[in-house]
Amino acid sequence: MNKNSLAVRILGLVLIICGAAVMLRVAVLLRSNDEVQQQANQECFAVLEALQEMMPETPLEDPSEEYRFPSLYVNEHDCVGILSIPELDLTLPIGGIYESTEIMPHILERGTMIIEGPSYEEQFGKLEHARMGMQVFFTDINGAEYEFEATTVEKLTNTQAGSGQMQLYYFVGRNKRFSIGCERIR
Repeated sequence: MNKNSLAVRILGLVLIICGAAVMLRVAVLLRSNDEVQQQANQECFAVLEALQEMMPETPLEDPSEEYRFPSLYVNEHDCVGILSIPELDLTLPIGGIYESTEIMPHILERGTMIIEGPSYEEQFGKLEHARMGMQVFFTDINGAEYEFEATTVEKLTNTQAGSGQMQLYYFVGRNKRFSIGCERIR
């Protein structure tokens, strides 16, 4: 065996070991991401359960034309209401503008129905199955219910804006986001 052949074999072995180390690191990161997602979902659904128990049985006020939602702290999270999309079997608490997206969706801008959320499968990840015409409901913490209909379903870049009186966003990658635009019908 000559020196070149031995060097090639050693280099090949080093590359195989490096590749295995990279694959092991990817597996650890994927497992860590799954654990983070699972913890976030558990916390989100605990907030939802507590918020549902606190909601009035009959609305304390009628829905307003303006979106000025009062908030309520639930399990140390600032909540403004509950989003429900029956067709997707999706019901989630919605946080105020200062709430982190890591746990649950939240209002992105004060006075709007622009809602941004995590793409976790049990949360806004279900929006990939959205279709135009489906009904979307938002109930604020005073029990006033707002009804919307999905009018656009689109993938956008981070610099593009969605359309509609209610917009639901989640990120599908570093520079892309998924948007559902809704118009209020009640």
